[in-house]
Parts: sequence; structure tokens; C-alpha cells
Amino acid sequence: MRYLFILLFALTCLSYAKPQLKFNATGQFKIMQLTDTHYDYFNQDIPQTLNMVTNFLQWEKPDFVAFTGDLITGYLWNGTADWFYDRWSPHAALLTKFGVPWGYALGNHDGEADLDRRQCVELDMTAPFSLSKTGPAYMGNSTFYVQVYDKFGKKPLWNLWFFDTGSQVCYGIPGWGCLTHEAVQWYISNEKGLPGLAFMHIPLDEYLQMYNLQATAGFYEEIMACSSLNTGLFSAFKAKGMVKGVGCGHNHEIDLEGYFAGLYLAFGRKSGYGSYGPAPDMQRGVRMWVINEDSSFYTYIRQEDGSIMQRTINDLSNHTAIQDYCMWAQYNLPNYHIL
Repeated sequence: MRYLFILLFALTCLSYAKPQLKFNATGQFKIMQLTDTHYDYFNQDIPQTLNMVTNFLQWEKPDFVAFTGDLITGYLWNGTADWFYDRWSPHAALLTKFGVPWGYALGNHDGEADLDRRQCVELDMTAPFSLSKTGPAYMGNSTFYVQVYDKFGKKPLWNLWFFDTGSQVCYGIPGWGCLTHEAVQWYISNEKGLPGLAFMHIPLDEYLQMYNLQATAGFYEEIMACSSLNTGLFSAFKAKGMVKGVGCGHNHEIDLEGYFAGLYLAFGRKSGYGSYGPAPDMQRGVRMWVINEDSSFYTYIRQEDGSIMQRTINDLSNHTAIQDYCMWAQYNLPNYHIL
């Protein structure tokens, strides 16, 4: 069954060119950030998550879906064949049914089952509306970019960057994964002066600095699990001056947003029923990113009950603690002390 499905997808891809991303007639383009769906059990969370994502697609009618990792919880693999495929295929079929293109940045758990990280992306690329790409392994397996064109499809106006932040350990440093130095250099070489957004799974270290030092908005209800080593992507963004915002996932009970050194940083909202979270006072949801032809953008969160949460970043009132290190970046858990 798996191979028949892939064959049908591949034939569709041959029959139709991959979709081109274009601004609509009003000069806007709407991106839905899905993250941490954790499709795990068919008799538990998977139907609930698919129903919820269906609602989000119907309510928002996005032009593109940016998936920021952990489609599945790979360590739950029971050793059976096609485990990843069986969970990926209904997700891909749903987006295909709605005709929504998407890109996929791998999470830390996606490559822990029967497919390795590269195979996960290669499978995703067989779907007709997938714009995901692989690259050299030294850059990670889901580092790529796609472009959004003007409404006539003639001129690229925005870049949407996807970065593979790995799994665990960064250049031998215990903790969570990171972007490779080669991927940072690839970004610098490929940045051609268009405004952009960047999507990844594991938050950059600057997210933690933002929380500790700047006004932010949103929920912060667990220890932030940012990269164990800062490999310089944020500095590259600042040097080039074109990336306007960064969206990540990974932490299921954080949806923080704010500005650090003038760059907007935001977590998505946990989008699935699998695995833990969100916190009791949070709903599952998606972060929406709306970009405009004039290089501006804004974001909001669409919650599971249909409500919209759009917050003002103006105070430090949600800062109840200082976190000294990214989770597991030291051999012991970080000193997390209440003010």
C-alpha cells in the first residue's frame, strides 16, 4: 500500500508542476505554522489532530503551511515496517486535499523511527504540494528556501527559509541540536536581498536572551530547550538585514514572542494531541504569519476553539524566572531560579 501511494504521488508530480507561491490580489500571503503534531496512535491522538488541523485549514485558508518539526514521536516506533509513512501519509493527504503547498523542517524526533532524517524528507518530497528539499548532509537534511512571487508570478518578493537544527548534541556539546556552520555559510551565500522569514524546530539561543532581557508576550511554562551551542545564524541574519522574523517549535508549553536586537522571534503553538502539552492554561493551535508585498508582516495565534490571540509586546509581566542556560546545555540541568 505504501508503494502504491508513493507511486500515485510521484505520477501526480510528473503530471503537474510543483505549485508556485504567489501573493494574492490584495498583496498578502498567509502562512500557517504547524508544529509538534506528534502523530503517534491511530486509536488516540491521530484522528483528533487531523480533525483539528482540518478546522484550521477551513478557518484560515492559508496559502502555505510551514511545518516546524516533530511530525511524529519516533522513539515510540514499535519496530514495524512503514511506521513513519503510515503517520505521514494522512497528514500529507489532508494538505493535498486542500491544495495547500507546504515546507517541512525536521524536528529532533522525526528521524528516530524506521526512516532516517534524509529519508523522511525524501518521502515528503513525493507529495505533489510539498516544496520540501534535501541538501548535503553536512547542512542538515531539511535546509532549503522557497520564494513567494508577486501576484503575476513574475518577480520573487520574499524568501521563506527552512533550517535543519538536528536532534541532540551540537559539535560534541551536550544538549539540543543546532544548525551547522556550513548551513550558516550557505545562508550567507544564498541571501540575495529579499525580505524573508525563517522556520526551524529548535529555538536559537537568542530566544533565551530575549526572554531574559526584553519585553515579550506569551506563555512560558517550561524550561526553554534551545541549542546547546550558538553557531551564528542570528548574527548572519543581522549582518544581512533581510530576515524579518523567525518561527520555531520544540517547546510544547512555550509560545513566546518578542524582539531581540530588532529581529522578531516567536514560538509556534503546539499543533497536535500526541506527546505532552500544552500547559493546562493553553490551547493547541497554530501561529499565522501574514506577509505583505511592501515587506511588512504580522502574526497571530489561531486556537483550537476558533478564537484568535493577537498580543501586544510591551512589558515584562510574564517574566517569572531567569533561565541561565538552554535545557541540557550543561552536564546538569540549568539553574532555573524563581525571582
